[in-house]
Amino acid sequence: MKRLNLLYKPEKENEFPWLLIHPKVKEGLARFKTRADAINWFLQFNYEVYIWFQTSKKIFGGQLAVLRPDDETESKDGSKDGKLLFIPKITGFDGGDIYEKICEEFNIHQQYLTRNLSQSDLDKKVKAIEFQLISDVNTYFPPDLETTRRKQTEYIDLNSIKASLELRISELEKEKSVAKEQIDKLKEKLQEKELNFMDINKNIDSFYEGNDQPFEPQDPNFMTGEQQQNINSGEFVPEQNEDEMSQANMYDPYQSTQQYLDPNQQIAIYDQFNGYPNGEIMGYDQYGYPTGMYNNAGMDPVKKEKIVSTINWILIGASIIAFLLILFIALFNGILTYFNVI
Repeated sequence: MKRLNLLYKPEKENEFPWLLIHPKVKEGLARFKTRADAINWFLQFNYEVYIWFQTSKKIFGGQLAVLRPDDETESKDGSKDGKLLFIPKITGFDGGDIYEKICEEFNIHQQYLTRNLSQSDLDKKVKAIEFQLISDVNTYFPPDLETTRRKQTEYIDLNSIKASLELRISELEKEKSVAKEQIDKLKEKLQEKELNFMDINKNIDSFYEGNDQPFEPQDPNFMTGEQQQNINSGEFVPEQNEDEMSQANMYDPYQSTQQYLDPNQQIAIYDQFNGYPNGEIMGYDQYGYPTGMYNNAGMDPVKKEKIVSTINWILIGASIIAFLLILFIALFNGILTYFNVI
């Protein structure tokens, strides 16, 4: 599975501030005018990819995982025209992005996790994109730096999807065209541990279309043609007693095997890769990495403490005070000597 960062790196006299770059390759892939342009341009290649994207404040706002459904594999000839899931996630990031807005920006359906435009409309959108190509996409990704693909449920932003479904149910309830009993059933399904949010969304769509009977989950999965599988919400919401290290490693965007020793330490774990033939490895902080560590309360971000920076300022202040003190003593002695001579 490939990986990319989408960074906001404006340059003087350059109208393409958004940079697509592999986290372990010095040279970028391409520059774009907008964040949406960068995403739409790259998705045309149908790669399985894991993208972390920044906001215009240079803070990571979320991630986008593009992958084939778990029960679907590549064809024998290695073709890349299979069905894909497009899974955005903003929970746990500090950029302030909103799930619904991200889905709208990247043309992704909030619950079905597919593109919400026809292929012809997407082709027109991509054709109109202006960009600066830096590297050849066919040779840009080092084969030995592919990241391990995890289960699709581990990429899903369940909290945001549940919130969007709650809003849809609330709007449906205001319509007063659906029986209260059916509304209550939808609310109950939304609270189930074995949550199939696609079924719930299909039920809501069915009611809006005027059907009295809800969508039956026994129908084949519309994406794979296979029987739909319930998604266990407990699989990707850490328990209260889960330790910090496992949470941090789960959230590591680069799938590093190195363990974090202290969640408050400055993150710089790729020094051992310096000199890599594809370019110097740049640490998390150079990408504006926001948190990356979690406390025992689940997925609540823990800010990195800039202890080193504070100590540096204290030392600088102490040095200035010492210098001024020495200067004052020298000046005072000079004045005494002057009057003694007189």
